[in-house]
Amino acid sequence: MITLTGRIEHIEKIKDDGICLFEFTTPDGNAKRAKNGKVYARFISCMCYEKATVRVDGYWKDMMFFVLRMTPVYMGEEECVKLLAANAEGIGIKSAKKIVGKYKEDLYKTPRHKLEYMLHNDFPKFSAKKIGNICDVLGVVDETLKKLEEYLLPYGVPYESIFYIFNENRERSLLFLKHDPYGIGGRAGIRFAVLEKIAYDLKIDAYSDIRVRGIVHYVLKPWHKQRAYIYANGRI
Repeated sequence: MITLTGRIEHIEKIKDDGICLFEFTTPDGNAKRAKNGKVYARFISCMCYEKATVRVDGYWKDMMFFVLRMTPVYMGEEECVKLLAANAEGIGIKSAKKIVGKYKEDLYKTPRHKLEYMLHNDFPKFSAKKIGNICDVLGVVDETLKKLEEYLLPYGVPYESIFYIFNENRERSLLFLKHDPYGIGGRAGIRFAVLEKIAYDLKIDAYSDIRVRGIVHYVLKPWHKQRAYIYANGRI
């Protein structure tokens, strides 16, 4: 895993499937640069905003940096005000200054649900949509995503799959995953053997409709290249 810290300078293109391509400036001397001297990166979420300073974890593939995780970095009040005013719909410079002046670094440290509550109480005239826009632009850590990472990373599930599940199901991600790991996890590209392990740990019955559907779906996938071993922890 490689970590880079820098600023998103320009978003080149956002694809229909949620892939964001952007130019990234970083002082890291080991970063691979195109002939024009720029660093190009790719992220599975569209929640990328120009002029945001972020820490990105990922890997290089040719000259493109594939971002697996993006974490916002607080770089002072002035930059934060500009970021909010430029990207949060309905928030001007005056409102941005009030918000940043009140919370400062806590804007980046507070869990999303708590920050939404604070904004609602301290700025009662802000609509729910406006508060959501503020949190989106700041890249506030979502508790659901954090819990999803804590649950799936020990199984070796890649970040791409975790983000896919979160983007598709949002606050219900863990609930849906634990109810039907084969369906939710299968669509996210998680390996069948891993899904079997998750299901086993969740004590999903070996003969349940959920598991049977998962096996049938896996076996009938036209693109799978490995044999359908459906033995996990002694289960058939």
